[in-house]
Order: sequence, then structure tokens, then C-alpha cells
Amino acid sequence: MISNVTGVIADIETSRIVLQVQENLGISVIIPPAYLKNDQSNFKLNEIIKLYTIVRIKEEEFLLYGFKTSEERDLFIKLIAINGVGPRIALAIIGNLAVNGFYEAINNGNLIAFKSISGVGDKTAKRILIEFKAQMPSFPTELFDALSSMGFSKNEIYYVWNKLVRDKIDIHLGNEELVKLFLRHLKR
Repeated sequence: MISNVTGVIADIETSRIVLQVQENLGISVIIPPAYLKNDQSNFKLNEIIKLYTIVRIKEEEFLLYGFKTSEERDLFIKLIAINGVGPRIALAIIGNLAVNGFYEAINNGNLIAFKSISGVGDKTAKRILIEFKAQMPSFPTELFDALSSMGFSKNEIYYVWNKLVRDKIDIHLGNEELVKLFLRHLKR
């Protein structure tokens, strides 16, 4: 597996870039198209970037998918494992929702967030929600209330909760220990 690639951006296309990793070696990397639609895109010709990658072999093609963070790559891997979600839809989800927005939509059961993405219909949106909800431990109400009363927003709380779950932190700790973990992550 090629877990990451660093190189100079030699070419930018609609849904892929070419990274020059050595003088005579350019690698074509498929990226979420939304990366390039953003006016603040980090993808500019002749700049050095690092992408976290996953290799897929389709028929006779060797495809390399690249992401800005390892969390995006890991989410891509989980998404394409779901029946009915291929690489194109997974890239669109990551590009439009980002990792935090994705997990926020899962926590809130927000079908509309998924259905607003091109290629995701009602059936696929429900399947994504069901698959990921089953993997996500429920958020303790008492902990949410405690953090809310300390002035943290719902988005901040869910952001840290999702990070703790992804980082495989023991989320079955007592509320006091979990509050300490949250405070460390939120740095207030």
C-alpha cells in the first residue's frame, strides 16, 4: 500500500493532479473534485504537497486516490466498503461535507446532508446512516449537558466526540474523565 505521497504539483485537472515525485516520475492522483472548486484551494502548480493515499485496482487500472488528511483517507476506505457507495460518491461526500461535517450529519441523523450530494439518493443516504450509526457509540446525555453548560457549542462537542471515537480513546470512562479529555481537546 502507498500510504502517502509527497511531490511538486506538475499538473491540475478536473478531478486529479499530477505529482512530480522525482525528476522523471510523475504520479496521477485522483482527489475529491471539491478540493479544486474552493477558491482557497491548497493546490497550486509548482507547490510541494503531501497527500494521504489509497490504491485501488479496477479491471486493468491502477488508481491512486489522495486526501489532505489521513482522517479523510480513512473515511474514504469506510465509505467504499458500503454497498452502493463507490469511489466517485465517496469523493463527493468527503469533498462536500469534510470529515467533521460527515460525522455531524451521522450524529444528527441528517439524511438531507447526504441527499444534497450528487449521486446520493434516499436509499444510499439511509444505508450510510445505518452503517455508521451502528459503529458510533451513543453520546452520554449527562456529558453533553455538562459541556453545554460550560459554553461549548453542539458542533464543538460533536467534533471532539467524533475525534475521540476515531482515535479509539476509551469513551466508556466516567463523565469526569471525559470532561477532562474534552477540555484538553477544546483548549479552553
